[in-house]
Amino acid sequence: LFYSPVLLLLLVVVVSCVTGAVTADGKETTEPKFEWKDAKSEESVTVESLCVPGLLKVANDVFVVAEAQCKEKEQEETTFTGIASQLLTKQDSNTPVDVLENAKSKTQVLEEKSSAKVKKMDVSRPTTVTKQSEVYMLVGRYSGTPGASGEDNGADDSGLLLVKGEVSGDEESNKKIDWKSNTALPRTTFGAQHNSLTGLVGGGGSGIETKDGKLVFPVEGTKKGNTETDVKIVSLIISSLKDTNSWTLSNEISADGCSDPSIVEWKDG
Repeated sequence: LFYSPVLLLLLVVVVSCVTGAVTADGKETTEPKFEWKDAKSEESVTVESLCVPGLLKVANDVFVVAEAQCKEKEQEETTFTGIASQLLTKQDSNTPVDVLENAKSKTQVLEEKSSAKVKKMDVSRPTTVTKQSEVYMLVGRYSGTPGASGEDNGADDSGLLLVKGEVSGDEESNKKIDWKSNTALPRTTFGAQHNSLTGLVGGGGSGIETKDGKLVFPVEGTKKGNTETDVKIVSLIISSLKDTNSWTLSNEISADGCSDPSIVEWKDG
């Protein structure tokens, strides 16, 4: 629990895994073309495991959303991450079941399409917010598919990505979240407010929408410790108006070691 002069933020810690980071001082680049694709459409892709799970309520439906650890056999066992989601039914609430069983059919992967090359992007630590039927997801993203000689895998491929999705399907059997529009968040904002930060990554779990229409997401930051190899983890929040054109990073930073934040309550005070 930590405070700001205007807002009180209550954080809870959830157990999850970390698979990517975003540098705070990288160069801002033009937004590339991103496209979401169903993992089941590619025979060579398998989903090995799931982590960073969270629940997402959209109208009367509840979905579980998780980071999917994927592998592509045709490219020397290349690994990358996607996003898996599944509707929880009334039957699931009364009887223990394996959620996201047959995960490949429920997973989407992000591809960057530039010139003649298509690259799969890692998308890590999904953090979600809903407003009525609208779904917003903040993820860390970076290139997970280098070229044969290790090229095209530089820092400029990394950043935070805001994804807007919607629920499709009318029946429980075919309802799913389709991830569509993608907006790359400018990194200059984060660096200007906290020069001490060396990186930012999504918090995982859930964020909120405030009464005045702001989207608020928890994030993890890293900063240098007392030695060159010492890295400290802190928790912060970023917020934006609904148009997502301007973003603000919280002025306050949690104590060192506060990780895996999720926002569960927001009060004026």
